[in-house]
Amino acid sequence: MFLIYLILTFFAVIAVVVFVVIDNTYGGKVNGPSKHVVFLGLDGLSSRNLHRAKTPNIDFIKNNGAWTSEVSIDPYSNGSGPNWVGVLSGHDSTSSNITDNSCKKPKYSTVMDQLMQVNKTVAVSTQWHDVKCFINKVTYYQDEKRAFTDIPRLINTVHAGYSFVFIHVDNLDFVGHRFSGGSNTYTKEVEKVDNDYVGPLLDYVTHTDGYTLIIASDHGHKLTSKDHSNDPVSLFMYGEGIQKGKIHPMKNVDIYNYLKQLLF
Repeated sequence: MFLIYLILTFFAVIAVVVFVVIDNTYGGKVNGPSKHVVFLGLDGLSSRNLHRAKTPNIDFIKNNGAWTSEVSIDPYSNGSGPNWVGVLSGHDSTSSNITDNSCKKPKYSTVMDQLMQVNKTVAVSTQWHDVKCFINKVTYYQDEKRAFTDIPRLINTVHAGYSFVFIHVDNLDFVGHRFSGGSNTYTKEVEKVDNDYVGPLLDYVTHTDGYTLIIASDHGHKLTSKDHSNDPVSLFMYGEGIQKGKIHPMKNVDIYNYLKQLLF
């Protein structure tokens, strides 16, 4: 009987070791705070859309930072307003009072407003001008042309040393509404965004102490139509305070918790 117990114990230990080796996901704890957090919001990019493209810079973060391709969006809306507010405030459309893209203040303040209340600095560079509807006042605000951002100016903004820089890029949503998420034009645009936006920001964060880069999205695009999809989106984090590894599936409102850990 004792021999059987030893044998069962041995195989139980082996099973645990194998599970740990295979399942390297973790709960997503970060070692905050970080001095400077740069948040790149890629509007209109689901994980399924992303997998179709060649993205060496995002792949670098997957290999050297934290990531998941299983972030569920708002359960009742695939619109930009409810989902960006969810990410930035931690409240989905059932509690935020934001159910569509109407220009109005959410019931709960975003992380930008919370930072300003404690005298930290915030910069916003956005191609979607309605982002201003969700915030009260920031240190620096720049409206960019839709699907175009002045990259040198953007890097200068990051270099200025704000506590939090929120960058909204609309290229993929712009193309998705005109061609579909399954079109070659869309896939090429994903690769262009990886090169033009992710690349320079990743390079800056890699070579500058005290910076953390976060990349997330609000929704995706259907592969066979020009409409938004309800598919999961991805989250990538790299730099100061980030533990390397794959993160467990989560809701997009959970990203707010990472922001709080890194910024406060």
